[in-house]
Order: sequence, then structure tokens, then C-alpha cells
Amino acid sequence: NAQGGFTLFLPDNNTVDVTGFRNDVKNFIQNDDITKTNVNNDSLFLGTEISWTTFPLEGLSVRSAYSYLDATTDKSTADDQKFDLRPTHKIDLQGIYNFDEGWQAFLSTTYLAGQVITSNKLPVQQESLQNYAEVNVKLQRSFLHDALSVYVGADNLFNANPTIGPGFPLPGRFIYGGILARM
Repeated sequence: NAQGGFTLFLPDNNTVDVTGFRNDVKNFIQNDDITKTNVNNDSLFLGTEISWTTFPLEGLSVRSAYSYLDATTDKSTADDQKFDLRPTHKIDLQGIYNFDEGWQAFLSTTYLAGQVITSNKLPVQQESLQNYAEVNVKLQRSFLHDALSVYVGADNLFNANPTIGPGFPLPGRFIYGGILARM
């Protein structure tokens, strides 16, 4: 097993982070209650993440990241398969803007691609799931030197409706609000 990475500090408050890893896992157990698929194999997880963070304006931070994951059963066996619900490609974009006195706006989007689901009957087959993007927003106002905050937000703002298999949709749009008190 190995992991390594580095950070580049660039001009104008820009940073680039690069991380890579390789994990050989013996007797990896994955029990999937949806498909009733149980895996107990030697597994190989290879991946990398590259991210860029910048502060283009006062009060604004922007972060983007790309992740690659190859998660499969041991490639030396005949039944080499990808693991369920482990996206091969993931793209994240996030922005946070602090403005005026105590206001904060948050926007993020995540795109997932390259997921599979395994059949629960013989012959074992894998089906690709649809790629999808999800957008989340939040607006917050803090008072009393951040001791009290009021917020409203929405996860999955555009109601992307992906599934994790036939008949198993992921949650749709979720709108929330609240008050946070720090003592």
C-alpha cells in the first residue's frame, strides 16, 4: 500500500494539490443489501485526485477537483470486476463567497461517472449506471460575532434523479433551513 502527494503554491493565492494511492486489500468484504451481492475478494484500489484552489476576489474561494478511482477485484482472477457504486470519475466544483456583514453564499456541484451495479443472479453481470451531476446551494447570515447563524439551502437543486439500480432512486431535491447557536 502506498500514498503520496504534493502541493504547489502558486502566485495570487493559488494552490494545486496532487495525491495518488495504491491499496492492495486482502479479503475485502462488500455486502450490498440492494442487490444481495456479497464480495469477499482480494482487491486493488488505484486512484488520484488533483485539486486547484484559488481566491480570485476578496471573500471568494473557489475549489475544483478531479478524482479517478479504479476499484476492482484482484486482476489476477478470472472474475475481475469493478466494485458497485464506486465512481471511476468524480468532478467537484465549490465556491464560497463571504460578503457584507456576516453573509455567506455557498455553491457546489458534483459530477459522478463510471459507476456500475452487479446483478444478484447468475450469470453475474454488471450494468453501468447513468452519470449525473448534483448542485447544492446555501445562504447563511451570521450574527453576534458568529455565535448565531440563520441559513437556508437546497441539495440537488435541479432535482437530478439518478438511480443506484432499477427501482432504487437516490433522494431528489431537499430544501432545508435552520438556526445554529454556538455557545
